Amino acid sequence: MENIILLKLLNHGCKVDEAVRRLMNKEEMTLKFIKMAVEEKSFTELKEGIEEHDYEKAFRASHSLKGVLSNVGLTTLYDINAKMVEHLRNNEDMNYLPILDELMTELEVIKDLLKG
Repeated sequence: MENIILLKLLNHGCKVDEAVRRLMNKEEMTLKFIKMAVEEKSFTELKEGIEEHDYEKAFRASHSLKGVLSNVGLTTLYDINAKMVEHLRNNEDMNYLPILDELMTELEVIKDLLKG
């Protein structure tokens, strides 16, 4: 892997090397998809769903993120999101805010890494 940003993500704990392989070793294409993933509207929908206690909305967003984040190798975000997706699937009324805060903080870290 030669792309500096992808190397930073890899060193941060993301499995972007796996995403690069899935995309036929096209690093620029992988980076494009990663940048699209961090702007995914599902982050906003998840936040809204949790804040509104609309766990069905939050589940749809969390489940969507699960697939997107896995596909592009953003495992640090994936792992945090995974802490709540099954609870949301079961419509459990619990305090999701600490996990949501952790997810949003990590999202900002990833976005900063993407700036180079």
